[in-house]
Amino acid sequence: MNSEIDINVLVSVYNEKLVSLMSQNILLEAKAKSIIKTYEEEKNKILLNNLELQRQLDLSLSEKISSKKIPKIESIESKIIKNDYN
Repeated sequence: MNSEIDINVLVSVYNEKLVSLMSQNILLEAKAKSIIKTYEEEKNKILLNNLELQRQLDLSLSEKISSKKIPKIESIESKIIKNDYN
């Protein structure tokens, strides 16, 4: 194993390995960016859906509140004075 190594062969092998590793790195980086992009898109869809559901809930609650008959203060006071709580 003490034989000399041709420097040109060494450089050639080194460059092949370097190119291979760089290609793998580029592919992994592209995959990571794709995953991040998909995550952001899905997160935005969920946030928009959540916002729409909250708006619908708020609207529903405000309709329920406005449809209920709220007794007037005078009516409550007269019941207290008469001791008529029913």
